[in-house]
Amino acid sequence: MDKLEPKNITDVVDNIALYISEMRKTKDVKSIPESLEQYIWEYFREIEVDKEKLRSLAIFLADRTYRYAASSTELDNFTRVFFGSVATALWDALQARGVDMFYILDNEIREDRFMLTIQLFAVSGVAVVTPYKIKENYHKYMTIEEQVKWVLSFDGKDFDPKKFTMTIDSSEDLRNMEVIDLIKKCMKHTRNIAYIEKDDSVNYLDEVIKIAKESKYTSVLRNRAPEDPNVTVIS
Repeated sequence: MDKLEPKNITDVVDNIALYISEMRKTKDVKSIPESLEQYIWEYFREIEVDKEKLRSLAIFLADRTYRYAASSTELDNFTRVFFGSVATALWDALQARGVDMFYILDNEIREDRFMLTIQLFAVSGVAVVTPYKIKENYHKYMTIEEQVKWVLSFDGKDFDPKKFTMTIDSSEDLRNMEVIDLIKKCMKHTRNIAYIEKDDSVNYLDEVIKIAKESKYTSVLRNRAPEDPNVTVIS
């Protein structure tokens, strides 16, 4: 683990692909995640981080989650364990210090990448809001526990997004006010939120951004290619 030891808290986010690759190579679903969780706990116990840096870290974590999904080729148990433990621990640490994240994603996203993105956020404990009807009506409010159960419900084996196909009936898309109501419910429960539009079949961004601006959340818009590291800060 020495070569994987973070030198700074941002390394935990910056090296997600490296950690998961090492977990996969060594078939380790315990020691690497536990070591990183311990590092997160000790870091925030020993270092007083100012609010702006915490907000920047939250933005970095949210955006890195999407960018990892945009480049990843598989969602296996190692990936689920990392996001379900390490990313969750980091989100918990940020929220414990008063930083709540609202990540708005508006890109042309391939269906398998779209599902990967949803599942990585969901298993991390981030509430996902999207206008599209997905498996078992994933446009209803779910608790963190229900989200994790939903991610694991695809099958009992490693999930291969390259073989995944999703049928979306546009007649089942949520209407504008239904999306806003769901976002407001997530905010009422003080959940970190990821709002995702994967194509131009719907466009509720004006209202979603308005809600973001009026909220206490750290809010950003990602509407650039995943290779571009920049996002637009809303609030």
